[in-house]
Amino acid sequence: AEADVSLLFAKVERDDALRLMQALEASADDLSTIDQEIRLSGDGEARWVAVQAVPQRQGLMTVVWYGFFQEISIRK
Repeated sequence: AEADVSLLFAKVERDDALRLMQALEASADDLSTIDQEIRLSGDGEARWVAVQAVPQRQGLMTVVWYGFFQEISIRK
């Protein structure tokens, strides 16, 4: 199922959002795998989440990522 990532980015800590955007841009350019740990906030406390995704080019101008998010707060 396709997901609206704008909902995710609204909760990503500012520093992590910049790093995640850079990783997405690099991944779109060279089709590298995304492997990031980011903080999500919104309910009063930050939660750590691992983001892993594999890109796939679809057509000339489209890249789709297949991956998952996993909460990792307990190990942080």
